Amino acid sequence: MNDLETARKRRTVRNRYRKLATYSIWGGILALFAATAVWIAYPDPFVIYAGVGLYWLGFFAYLGIHYGTDYDLEDERDDEIANKAGAMTLGAAAVIGVLLTPAAVAIDVTGVADVPEVVWGIVWAFVGLFVLFGIAHAYYERQHQ
Repeated sequence: MNDLETARKRRTVRNRYRKLATYSIWGGILALFAATAVWIAYPDPFVIYAGVGLYWLGFFAYLGIHYGTDYDLEDERDDEIANKAGAMTLGAAAVIGVLLTPAAVAIDVTGVADVPEVVWGIVWAFVGLFVLFGIAHAYYERQHQ
């Protein structure tokens, strides 16, 4: 087998693993949604447990395929796409957090309205997200010095 045939075979196998990993994670997600829909009509806790179990199975199958193979399933282009999507997501969360937090505090403190507990949960989720980001950023910055 020459180099071109070897490269094509390697790409074909890589693409097959990528598809299997993608099908695994999405299959788990869809199984959880389907179980939730079934649970609405048939409210047996086993239905939800089965959906969560299938979700976890899909997730762990994804991890097994992604990290258990000798093939790199992502290349530089995929890394760049993930970095841009992550930056956009973090930026959107920052804007929402910057707008939501002071408004919620002002509304709650002045007594204009009672801010629901779910809003405070969202605020703390944003705080946690950015604390986690700060820790991860500091860690990787130290790794690359």
